[in-house]
Amino acid sequence: MNEHVTVAAPRRALLGAALVAAAGGVLLPRAARADDAADIAAAVEAFRVGLKEGNRAGLEAVIAPELNYGHSSARVENRQQFLDNATSGAAPFRSLDLSDQTVRVTGDTAVVRHRFTAEQDTGGRTVNVRIGVLQVWQKRSGRWLLLARQAYALPA
Repeated sequence: MNEHVTVAAPRRALLGAALVAAAGGVLLPRAARADDAADIAAAVEAFRVGLKEGNRAGLEAVIAPELNYGHSSARVENRQQFLDNATSGAAPFRSLDLSDQTVRVTGDTAVVRHRFTAEQDTGGRTVNVRIGVLQVWQKRSGRWLLLARQAYALPA
């Protein structure tokens, strides 16, 4: 998995920190830790495995209650709809791989992009899936949770 990490702090936080530092204080904005990217990559992998296996408990562990899950077909699901569909067994994955992944962290929010390729059994036939995905992750109580996901068609 290719991983590109960009760490940025919001401008207002930097300005505030600069003002505090200029006044002799030591308050600094929360900078993304170097291991945030590794933690996010692990959460993305746990999501991938949960999705491939149709493992409801595994998926629940890494998705936010407010999940907004967009498919490349333009269908959008909330958490309950996503979990019900992903774990129903109606369209199991034979394979599911992520590649060309990038992670950009800003404070307690991360944007992850990757290519999603899979073989999925749908209606008695195997369908090859090749899409791009954008995910938004948020750090809550020390854990990264998937808040939003949008899939999109890739150029041919």
